[in-house]
Amino acid sequence: MHRARGVWLVALVVPALLGCGSDTANGVDTGAPSEATSTTQPTGATPQDPPDGSAEPTTTAPSPDDQPGPPLLITVDGRDLVALELASGDAVVLARGDELSDALGLTEGRFDDVDLSPDGVTVAFTFGGSIRDRLAYGLYEVPADGSAPPQRVSLDGGDAYVSSPRYSPDGRFLAVNSGGGLLVLDEGRNTTGEGIQMAYAPLHVTWAPDGDALVWLVHFERTDCCTRQSVSIDPATGQMTNEPIREPTDGSPYFDADGDLRSMPTRFSFDVDHSGRFVVASDGTPGQLLWWEINGDDPVPRPLPVDLDLTEAPPVAW
Repeated sequence: MHRARGVWLVALVVPALLGCGSDTANGVDTGAPSEATSTTQPTGATPQDPPDGSAEPTTTAPSPDDQPGPPLLITVDGRDLVALELASGDAVVLARGDELSDALGLTEGRFDDVDLSPDGVTVAFTFGGSIRDRLAYGLYEVPADGSAPPQRVSLDGGDAYVSSPRYSPDGRFLAVNSGGGLLVLDEGRNTTGEGIQMAYAPLHVTWAPDGDALVWLVHFERTDCCTRQSVSIDPATGQMTNEPIREPTDGSPYFDADGDLRSMPTRFSFDVDHSGRFVVASDGTPGQLLWWEINGDDPVPRPLPVDLDLTEAPPVAW
């Protein structure tokens, strides 16, 4: 889910986001692409440059010249979080799902969300599930090369639901939803200030390119509609400086290479690379990831050739 991720691709196997105003689990298609607004502020964005789904994805694997920049894929293969080199197919296990489940007292937990630091060195992910009448989740960080085991990050929310870890553009801060509150953690993984309490978990959390705002999507289950919300951030301290601003939206937020705020149809689980040029996404097709160039003349999604056990539509990031 968010802004750029350097030379790594990150993906997780969890169900796709619910759409807004849709009677399907994978959301709605908001129609043909349109231009983004020319502002870097988290207001006024309009959808969108992703494909509208009217054309079938190409079935031929891209040639090396057609491949997007990131050479590595980090994803859940079966029960484990792995780093996969796309060119060679070599994989390194970063975290084992069975070991994390045992540590949390779960019969079988799942990797819920993931992000890569802008320097490509560290992966943040959440893992958890339900046990009897409560949720048990954890936030973890692990070296992206698998050189050390994952370390759990202590949060005020404890074993409450944890999701949407997102590194700031300079890598100094980590935003995360913990127990229904959006927090910003500093480099020592302490909270930078009072968080924002919300009745609904923030989805597709993303940082503005200058690190001066956080933008996210909220899906209201009772009315089956969405809003885009944003809050200003002091880039020096990571502290939130105002109450959330709410506005209607028909898509999930992201920033392109020009720093413009755009919207993606909610039927996509997606992420944009660190250059703001390339999208990797899942449209709900089991076992398939797609990619395309944001500002291309004809943004037709192409399959990303991987041989992985992707049994459900994965949220993705690279």
